[in-house]
Amino acid sequence: MNNIPPYLQSYLCLPTGSRVICDPPVMDTDEDYLILVPEEDRETIEDLLEQDGYVEGGSGHTYQNFLSYKNYEHNVPINILLTCQKDYFDRFSKATALAKALNLKEKSDRITLFEAVVRDSWPGNEKSNYIFPPGKLYKIKLPKNSNLWQTEFPQPEQGLEPEPEF
Repeated sequence: MNNIPPYLQSYLCLPTGSRVICDPPVMDTDEDYLILVPEEDRETIEDLLEQDGYVEGGSGHTYQNFLSYKNYEHNVPINILLTCQKDYFDRFSKATALAKALNLKEKSDRITLFEAVVRDSWPGNEKSNYIFPPGKLYKIKLPKNSNLWQTEFPQPEQGLEPEPEF
């Protein structure tokens, strides 16, 4: 955390990303920090970050729950993720802890886990990219030694078998 600006160090800060989650850590990538800031401090912090050479949207994506600021002036690029939502910060913290406990080395696995924990994106959920009829339980036959996190779930006509109703 020595790389984050001093004016951010008094806020709740979560080191995250592959440098924290993976064992051994991924060293050829940026350092990621999710920082919880009060809404009333957000604009001031954004201004300070920009004055320090951070670029908004450094992740290349636009997100609803946080703003990303990236600085490439350090030996290691620093990615600051600002959020004003305590619930979002807490879910992101849980996802980071779970991904670390599972030592998810594949980026796609980490993304899947974060989508589920942080954004509540599960099969059968309206936020999900998968189509599962609501209110039914399904058995999904996975190949032996398959990686559940990378499994493409079949559509109903491709072999989903409804569980018997109780």
